[in-house]
Amino acid sequence: TRCREIACNTALPLHTFRRPLPCDQNTAAVDSLRTMAGAAVGRASGAAAVATRLRDVGRRDGLLPWESSAGVLIPRPDELKAKLDACTVANTHIVADFDYTLTAPRLPSGARGVSSHLLVQGHAAFGEDFRDQSYALFEKYYPIEMDDAVPHDVKTAAMVSWWEGAHALIIKAHVCRHDFEEMVQEPKIGLRPFAAEFFALATEHKLPLHVFSAGLGDVIGAGLTEWGITGDYSVVSNMMEFGADGVVIGFKDPLIHTLVKCGSVLKDSPEYATIADRKSVLLLGDHPGDCRMGEGIDAERVIRVGYLNDKIEERKDFFCEIFDVVLTPTEDGDPGLEYPISVVEHLGAPTP
Repeated sequence: TRCREIACNTALPLHTFRRPLPCDQNTAAVDSLRTMAGAAVGRASGAAAVATRLRDVGRRDGLLPWESSAGVLIPRPDELKAKLDACTVANTHIVADFDYTLTAPRLPSGARGVSSHLLVQGHAAFGEDFRDQSYALFEKYYPIEMDDAVPHDVKTAAMVSWWEGAHALIIKAHVCRHDFEEMVQEPKIGLRPFAAEFFALATEHKLPLHVFSAGLGDVIGAGLTEWGITGDYSVVSNMMEFGADGVVIGFKDPLIHTLVKCGSVLKDSPEYATIADRKSVLLLGDHPGDCRMGEGIDAERVIRVGYLNDKIEERKDFFCEIFDVVLTPTEDGDPGLEYPISVVEHLGAPTP
């Protein structure tokens, strides 16, 4: 696994993810963890693995991406079809949220999955005070985040306070770099079904894939490595600064919370060169703020796929207004990456 650190308008050297080289702490950076390990294997076996597993599940078998099914709501099928007709593997790239989009909101045990922030904040090694203060922040701000009636400016201020408070607690707890590899092995967080196939298929079709998260980039990178995700992708998220002893001493700018995940963050980095000529975006998110990930990158069309994890009936109409596709739980459980895979397969299908 290799990583690329990305600073606004400044390309930093490639370095190893598990043993990063020292970086300039005076540079305001957006780090892009770029994983290349296993790319050749992914290209060779990705399509076959996807086809086999999707045949076994069969949830989208025979359905086109603009056709609704159980747990797949298509509020404007004609509009979606028009967008898809203009998309190809050559002009499209993927932007995906991480927490509760690529990761499962509910685990096979029935327990609620945690976000990358909560995984750190609930880690037993940091003591009760750390956990109590972290969950106090969650209980205070999470209802505000999820309340669609809260004015945008009020919600934004609350999110900044939450993220800054959470990051301050992590710094105070003296978290070490190696702690993240231990954390992601805990059965509190995991990917949705077919995530590995989704990454492999994107690599197979040479679709740039950016994991764009308001979570903790160092945890995300460790998790994707631990869970065996291979292929060619990048992670743009809140990245930590470490001292010589490997202990967290701060966070790099800019602060990325759920309401400022705008695509312009990608445009301000050298990574933008990989997508500058691709004017179509397949966007995956679970939060209204995720819709902005397609803004500011000169996209001509954005296919917005939203995972509606909670308050289904209460939020369904709102999600159908802002997303082109809304994925909801069914009697079989939470959706996996079957629908996004069907879109990528559609883009890669030979033209009749």
